Amino acid sequence: MKLIFKITFIITLVFSTSSSWAYCKNDGHYNECSDLLAVSRIIERGTKEDYMDHLAPPFIFIYEEYKPTTKKQKSDAKEFLRVVMPFAERHPELSFYVGSVLRKGYWSLKGYGYGYSVEKHRIYEKQIKYFTKSLETNDRWTRPLAARILGNIYYFGLLRPLANPYPFVVDVDYKKAANFYSICGDDCIKNYIASVLKFDVSKGMSLLNKIGGFPEEKINNDNFLQHMVAESNAEFKYRYLWAINNFGMYGVKKNEEKAKKFYSLLSKHHHRVLLFGDLNTGEGLYKLYEMFRKKTAFDDRSVSPIFPESSEVELYLLHRSLEKKYTKAAEQLSIKYGDGIGVRKDFLRSFAYINLALGFAKGESEKRNYEKWMDDLEYKWKLTKSQIIYAQQLSNEILNGLKRDKEKGKVKSRLSSGTGFYISAGGHIITNQHVIDGCETIKISKDGSLKQVSLVIEDVRNDVALLKGENNKDIAFIRGGRGIRQGDEV
Repeated sequence: MKLIFKITFIITLVFSTSSSWAYCKNDGHYNECSDLLAVSRIIERGTKEDYMDHLAPPFIFIYEEYKPTTKKQKSDAKEFLRVVMPFAERHPELSFYVGSVLRKGYWSLKGYGYGYSVEKHRIYEKQIKYFTKSLETNDRWTRPLAARILGNIYYFGLLRPLANPYPFVVDVDYKKAANFYSICGDDCIKNYIASVLKFDVSKGMSLLNKIGGFPEEKINNDNFLQHMVAESNAEFKYRYLWAINNFGMYGVKKNEEKAKKFYSLLSKHHHRVLLFGDLNTGEGLYKLYEMFRKKTAFDDRSVSPIFPESSEVELYLLHRSLEKKYTKAAEQLSIKYGDGIGVRKDFLRSFAYINLALGFAKGESEKRNYEKWMDDLEYKWKLTKSQIIYAQQLSNEILNGLKRDKEKGKVKSRLSSGTGFYISAGGHIITNQHVIDGCETIKISKDGSLKQVSLVIEDVRNDVALLKGENNKDIAFIRGGRGIRQGDEV
């Protein structure tokens, strides 16, 4: 109880010493301690009245999740942008609030249309300019907050931090993200290291190893905050070191002994690492995959990667989970290939994974759901009968590939299988580039056995690869003409 009073006192003191900020009432809902319309009118009139009196402190304003719901609140936000945007270009203390309103999207309803549009994207993108301008202020709250948000924009490539179906994105730039996180300071140290690892592994690993271990002293009222920060940083450190050594990430060689050591430390000091469950089950592997997946919805105030993101590790874990006949893994693989998330778009492979999910389904209700899913994909992509047959054959190839790897006891960083055909009697074979991408060895199934072939050349842009194997009498004759689609008989 003593600790609660102490924290409450500190927060109240911060508010009361900021005389140019309004004191927030009713749990700090921004619309009750900020009057955007009043700020707009003061700036329009050009009076000497301090418009900051009508704005909440920046950490309340940007982090308050409450959204205006009334017509007047939405109108006030839109009017605020119309009037204040030009003025804020010369006033960094105000530009933070403009960037915040843009980022939250309070203006995005009536008058701007619904859904995605190029014009709306341009308006969202203006937040970068205003948050960057706000870095010119010396205010101890505004500057690190703006830097954190800019870091998040470039690390995640998202102009909208909360769940949103529309693609308001920018190009990911880890160097820019690291630069902004460094301005943010100690509060963003985990985000900074995660960014640096993406472009300078040596420096990133050095920073990671400099983080201290789990605190030995017991937590009490006097060391509460320091203890929580140290524990959080140590958990981040050992999670990353476990993942890097366990999967051989960032060019670091796999080291099972080190991985076990870091996992043991995490298990001993922090049970949350075990939330993904038993890695001998499809569910446990799938939960671990979710932790490696890059976030597409988050809270700016606290977001940091749980594990280092990697599309290769994601695919590996999903295929391991698929091997256990876990239907959610098949669903995610279908979505990835259908939308081109971390892999090349391949709608027949996407269909093949849902076909596998149907085969794994246990109850009648679940089976009907997957049958409907397949019907929807068939309609969406206008699949022909021959394409559906091809996708079903592909399902078998995927399963057979998983079984072969299991029998050999090999753990591959990326599982891949696909189809190809001979185009010359000299043993030349055409296949998709994504099928052989990153493979150390390439083998084909011929006459009931696996035979190794070599890569002659690959074309990433057109997703084509040329392989060379043994001489072969039967070769494919390509059918010409218009209207040929993936999966058609050639």
